[in-house]
Amino acid sequence: MSRFMNLFSRLLKFIGLDKGLVSVAGGNTIASITGAVFWLFIATLMSTEDYGHLNYYLSIAFLFGSLSMLGLGTTVTTFLAKGEEDVMYQANLLVIFSNCVISVLLILLINHLSIVLLLIGVSFFGMSQAEYLGRRNYKKYSYVTIVQRLLNVPLALLLYFIIGIDGIILGYTISTLLFSYNFFKSFKGFKPKFSYLKQKIPFIVHSYSLNISANVTSNVDKLLIAPLFGFGILGLYQIGFQFLIFLSIIPTSLFQFLLPQEAARIQQKKIVIKGLIIAVVISTLFFIAIPAIITFIFPHFKESVEVSQIMIFGIIPLTLNTIMYSRFFGGGKSKAVFISSSVRVSALLILIFFLGSNYGLVGLGFATLISLSLESISLLIMSRFQHNKKNSNHDTL
Repeated sequence: MSRFMNLFSRLLKFIGLDKGLVSVAGGNTIASITGAVFWLFIATLMSTEDYGHLNYYLSIAFLFGSLSMLGLGTTVTTFLAKGEEDVMYQANLLVIFSNCVISVLLILLINHLSIVLLLIGVSFFGMSQAEYLGRRNYKKYSYVTIVQRLLNVPLALLLYFIIGIDGIILGYTISTLLFSYNFFKSFKGFKPKFSYLKQKIPFIVHSYSLNISANVTSNVDKLLIAPLFGFGILGLYQIGFQFLIFLSIIPTSLFQFLLPQEAARIQQKKIVIKGLIIAVVISTLFFIAIPAIITFIFPHFKESVEVSQIMIFGIIPLTLNTIMYSRFFGGGKSKAVFISSSVRVSALLILIFFLGSNYGLVGLGFATLISLSLESISLLIMSRFQHNKKNSNHDTL
């Protein structure tokens, strides 16, 4: 693993990327490759309907797990980078309260304990990783990300052969909880007060909107597609979505690296340009390769070729969006993210219904691509408006 990391690091350094970004991107890439291999292997063992059911259950856990974080992961990363230590302790304590409430409600609604345990693991692990990023400890973040995934995959696979779909969910749960030790370690600093968080409420609210947008658009589509079009269509759609998720290592790594940099007022224009170029090149290469990959490895999923090719280009607006997120959040201007994320979520839900009903699987692919593009347009408009307003105020002075 370390040898592969060294080779990957040399490649990224060769094209001129920052050492911190190399660590974040390296960890995310290895974790994503490992996860992609796992999901592609699992797809060969399941029917399209079973594959749809599994992703339906995981979507519930990931959606509610992320929502229970209340947008506090981004808050911790941003303000810990500015030296505000108490924000982390208060945020982690609030996440525990949030988990208690959401877990009770979810167990009453769906009566599925493994999903509830996974949502707890997802939120604790997310807060733990946010601390590494806030401290700009990119190397530690990278190794924890890799090792967590390397444990998750064989554990989930082993438990799947023993107890079925619940085994995969349990494998995810165990691996996330084991590597949430940063979160558990923060217990010693807990105090029953939230004075620092109260000062950040506007930021937290808008950060939460981003969290909702990202997780609703990543998970609610599955929750909507299953009852509207069936688990078979969901299984085919999910193959295309897995390609998009795999390539999301590009925008995810950029955001995780750029946010603390922007918060510390460090500009990284060259990295932004290179990130966008990489997104365009890689999405084009995958567009060409997807028919061969699906046809030869997943012949029973060959109906997903077109939707996969459409969705893969969503990585370009997604990369642009995350770059803009880091700028707005880093500058404490989170309102724009709230508006743009609302545009994306609203567009996705409407387009899934209308395009899915009229154009089937291909329409669902375009729903994802168009909603991401509309968010990009809204972010660019607000960025331009903010720039003009700043210049206007400067001229007035």
